[in-house]
Amino acid sequence: MDAVIQSRKIKVLWFITPFQPRYGVMNIVMGWAEKVDYTKYEITLACFSPDEKGLLDKFSRFPDVKIVLLPDLSQIKYFFIPQMIALNKFLSMNSFDVIHTVFAQADIIGAILKRKYKIPVHVSSIMGQIISSVNGSKFVQKGKRTFYNLMYRKFCNNIDCFFPITSTSSIQLMTEFEIRAKKIVVIYSGVPIDIRPKSKHKNIHFTIGAASQLIPEKGLDILVNALPEIHRIYPNAKLIIAGEGPEKQNLLDQAKSLAVSTNIQFLGFCKDMPDFMNNLDLFVFPARPSYDGLPRVILESMVQHTPIIASNTCEIREILTLNGTNGNLFEVGDIQGLVNAIREMFKSAQNIKEITDHAFNMATSITVEENIKLIQNTYSELLDLSKQ
Repeated sequence: MDAVIQSRKIKVLWFITPFQPRYGVMNIVMGWAEKVDYTKYEITLACFSPDEKGLLDKFSRFPDVKIVLLPDLSQIKYFFIPQMIALNKFLSMNSFDVIHTVFAQADIIGAILKRKYKIPVHVSSIMGQIISSVNGSKFVQKGKRTFYNLMYRKFCNNIDCFFPITSTSSIQLMTEFEIRAKKIVVIYSGVPIDIRPKSKHKNIHFTIGAASQLIPEKGLDILVNALPEIHRIYPNAKLIIAGEGPEKQNLLDQAKSLAVSTNIQFLGFCKDMPDFMNNLDLFVFPARPSYDGLPRVILESMVQHTPIIASNTCEIREILTLNGTNGNLFEVGDIQGLVNAIREMFKSAQNIKEITDHAFNMATSITVEENIKLIQNTYSELLDLSKQ
């Protein structure tokens, strides 16, 4: 058996549910697909996606990745029984050396699959809060957390390795789920280093950008609320928001009530984030706590030498320093604090240059190549241990 594994490619199943064609997790997984060593690894992506066409379009660039769509995984009722039935046929005809899961539901199902089908290695990438507490009523949140906590403790303590994308998530793994530190490898997810030349033409506006899903957790209402005060300092300030989501109408109504509608532009979903970041004077990320993992848009802004101000949450503090070395922080919801952070940052051109240079150096030290190299090495090391 050992000789067989060594003489063929390592068969890896990336198992993700749900998997949206947009937003950060898709970009991270596509980074893996771009950099994985296909001479050594055979990759199958099995997932439920609410937008199958969008997902297939994204992965058309990677013909070496086999895609298996599993629409039945949209059902989360009945203790995962519908999902297990949907997966039984697929896994009874396919064997894997490694199962790599993303999101709590996939982690739980993957842990069951490992036992049933004797998959040697199970690893999990933790892309943010393991169990989000931001959606639904307090009763729903409590019930969801209780259920997932029980299931995670029952099945997921036997996962061989966890790849949280922040130290904050690694602490959650250890404190809430009693995962041992030696099973955790923090992998900050890198972004493409696609540097765009700065325009030589001076903007007539002081252009502030934000990019995220338009949902309450991203805190865009905080930024819109701050716009009248920002205008008192920068009368030519203009806010450009990239992204889509259910909060758009609320944000439009809010802007109208504050009489700043003419100073806000909604771009919709942005396909060229480097270009978006490159054309800003300032990028603001005002998210509320306990939602995001590592906000990749902050790193994308750093790559373009665009200065950043963000809310002071545990995850964001891991990449933006409190002393303003590579960006400025403000307390969540503190409008005057946000305005003061802008004033402090733009006190001189030299200050901006020093901040953006430090930010660029930090962002470019986190590479997709190093991410996938560490993941692949962990696959191989754990496979070797499983044979002992």
